[in-house]
Amino acid sequence: MKDDPVQVLALEYQSLRADLQVRSAARFQFLGFITASAAILATGLGHSSPGQTTYILEGLGGALFILGLTSFWLQGKDQALISAHVANLEEKINQAMSADLLSWETRHQERSFFNYWILGLRYPSPRRKPKKVGPASASN
Repeated sequence: MKDDPVQVLALEYQSLRADLQVRSAARFQFLGFITASAAILATGLGHSSPGQTTYILEGLGGALFILGLTSFWLQGKDQALISAHVANLEEKINQAMSADLLSWETRHQERSFFNYWILGLRYPSPRRKPKKVGPASASN
């Protein structure tokens, strides 16, 4: 027995939406951890006398913070890619159902300055409409 294509698309949609929620929560938890680690190192440096150990700790704190921020941005790019795919799934499901049932990701594809530069939600490229398969496109 063949699975209903809409049901398969809906399962993929549901799975990716859940993945986006988990990634978003994990991303901010990771950023909090990195920021706290850098703050603890900086606090420890405030109570020590300048020397070679201090410079090593300052470098470690800075590197840890930069590593965390870079990871945060890279994870944002992954989230944007998943979000774009979910928006395409919404379009496919809406077309198959001949209704405007799903629209959250589609409506939120435009990124603000804050989302794009600060949160790292880099939208990959302009979304392409899914190709319609029909007699006209089958002959090309």
